[in-house]
Amino acid sequence: MLLDVKHITKAFGGLVAVQDLAFTVEAGEVIGLIGPNGSGKTTSFHLISGFLTPDQGEIEFDGHRITGLKPHKVCQGGLARTFQLTKPFAELSAAQNVMVGGLYGDTTGQTTRQAVKESEEILEFVGLGGRGDTPAEAFGTVGRKRIEIARALATKPKMLLLDEMMSGLTRTEMAEALALVRAIRDSGVTLIVVEHVMKAILEISDRLIVLHHGEKIAEGIPAEVLKNQAVIEAYLGE
Repeated sequence: MLLDVKHITKAFGGLVAVQDLAFTVEAGEVIGLIGPNGSGKTTSFHLISGFLTPDQGEIEFDGHRITGLKPHKVCQGGLARTFQLTKPFAELSAAQNVMVGGLYGDTTGQTTRQAVKESEEILEFVGLGGRGDTPAEAFGTVGRKRIEIARALATKPKMLLLDEMMSGLTRTEMAEALALVRAIRDSGVTLIVVEHVMKAILEISDRLIVLHHGEKIAEGIPAEVLKNQAVIEAYLGE
């Protein structure tokens, strides 16, 4: 077991954003985390990655308790994430953005020269080969999403949390993004993916976890989850 989320709860004032959420993830899986807007998906990512601390419950990653750790410590332990709203260092080049992940997220003590070489390899992997010198601000939505993924991959994660990387993409761009997700999985990285595009999430997920009003209402293989009446009513429509 790589990730063990143990009955975590998080409230903001009187609003309970995540309620008694529990699930596990095995190494090598791709987990789809779905639910309507406001169901607690991104808050769950914040809790797992250290941007928020749960009011109750515990989180273990790779055999270690990570509850309450700062985000950079969680990242250095092998758990990286992307964000729904991409925020690259606009004034830096694509390669420099990736080097930030390599130099500050990785704990192997690599040199700047190694980070430069690795940034080139990772940019090639995510489909931005040859564009390392381009300023991040010059990229459109697709490019910025790929820079964000590349920066996360530079930390050498065992698990990557992907937050809506398919939003705003054309059909062709989505197919390319799905191919990238599969390539990341095949490289040995475990994935939890938050996504609203059902076609995409169904193609890549081994299991689905469905949230509604901060609570898990279903979990299982996609074909079974989509037949769940609670999921149909809460998310897919009657």
